[in-house]
Amino acid sequence: MDKEFVVAITGLYRKFKDKDRSVGTFRHFLAGLVLRYVYDTRRLPTALVPEKDLPRELAFPFKNTPPAAVAPLLDNLLAGLAGHPAVRNACADVSFAKWVGKDALHRPARLAALVAELGSLSFGANAAEVARNGLAVGYLLEKYAEENFHKHGFLYTPKSLATLMVRLVNPAPGQTVYDPACGLGNLLVQAAHEGDVPAQALHGAEPDENYRRLAYFNLFFSGLYGAQVTGKDSLAEARKARRPAETYDCVLLHPPFGDLPLLPSQPEGLPLLFNGAAPAKNGRSRATAPDEDFLSLLLRSLAATGRAAVIVPHGVLFKMGNTYQVRKLLVDHNLIDAVVDLPPNVFYSCKTNVALLVLDKARAHRDILFVDATAHFEPDRRRNRMRPHHVEALAAVHRDFAPVAGLAARLPGGALRGTPHDYNLTPKRYVQPAAAAGPDLYRLRQEMDDLHEKLGRVHAQLEGHLKSLLETT
Repeated sequence: MDKEFVVAITGLYRKFKDKDRSVGTFRHFLAGLVLRYVYDTRRLPTALVPEKDLPRELAFPFKNTPPAAVAPLLDNLLAGLAGHPAVRNACADVSFAKWVGKDALHRPARLAALVAELGSLSFGANAAEVARNGLAVGYLLEKYAEENFHKHGFLYTPKSLATLMVRLVNPAPGQTVYDPACGLGNLLVQAAHEGDVPAQALHGAEPDENYRRLAYFNLFFSGLYGAQVTGKDSLAEARKARRPAETYDCVLLHPPFGDLPLLPSQPEGLPLLFNGAAPAKNGRSRATAPDEDFLSLLLRSLAATGRAAVIVPHGVLFKMGNTYQVRKLLVDHNLIDAVVDLPPNVFYSCKTNVALLVLDKARAHRDILFVDATAHFEPDRRRNRMRPHHVEALAAVHRDFAPVAGLAARLPGGALRGTPHDYNLTPKRYVQPAAAAGPDLYRLRQEMDDLHEKLGRVHAQLEGHLKSLLETT
């Protein structure tokens, strides 16, 4: 990515938005960049719109256009490009005239200034430059999402984490990739860049319109014009379905933690998903089955030889009750390929600790790789960052699938049954510490995990006793 271009568009956005950080204003800024991008790529072999098909008015800049006339001109240009799905999807509901009308005193001048400066901006003279500078817009999207959406519970998946997920799943040429909760589409973008997946093989779903529109922009500036992102609520659609969902070779998922269920309320229904069948209990149909959850949706969305990487809260690795039953079923049915304990605080302004589960429906063996990546980061002011060398080291460990002191352990799935492990998936429990001076942090962490597990058992026993008492009174 060209740092000078990043600085240029960041400065343009700051001037354009003034004190308005709304997503609507941000989308109108990006729509202006779309017009510049289309113009700059008109003569390239990869052009979205060839020069002969461009509106003549797209010749930047509009330096002699009166401020009051700029908004109608831009709206006409977008309307002229609406025949191209990539532009239409990204710029749907963008109306510069309406945007200007909300503040007729200041916005016309701000828009005219933006257009004038876009006249001296260029995405590049060749495909390589355009691709690099398209990534710069993706960087701007990431910064906007991190700084504005975390207040609403949205956790943007950092590029490094998205890259690691793709490397662990390792999509092969010709395979399809699906993200049922794609947010701003960055997992799909990384699948294309890291996994060499063509745009037509990328599929996503995102019901929130603001996130979905920004995902279209993200895919657009990444050159992924043919990627398919729908506005469907994947969980709601799954509840309505009476037959198995469409399946994909790879699923990448960062589920929205919060009110939407990650794990099934009836884990015993999960085995029926392993062969693609819809879950049912006591003869009930899908129409009366329990609410859908992301894990069930993921398993049903995977092809018979499919692989997946899913971000889960750290407690999924060791908590008792319903979570324990889910882990037991996944291990006993040989679906877990690897467990990666991620560094703390990897999300912007959020201290939620998370891990990665790598699932595989067609494993050639029954061993599980446990990776303790909690120390693989560089601290930063608002979040810890995994750098490219961290991602490369973790991907190499998974590729080799061998124990590494202080980092990885390989265990047969059968070793997790019964005492002392009893389906605990915490990597620190199994990874042998590397020789180091100072306090034995490994031992202390392992003792803490053991205490968490014992506490969970005590809670489960208390709940059982209370239930028995209530039944006898």
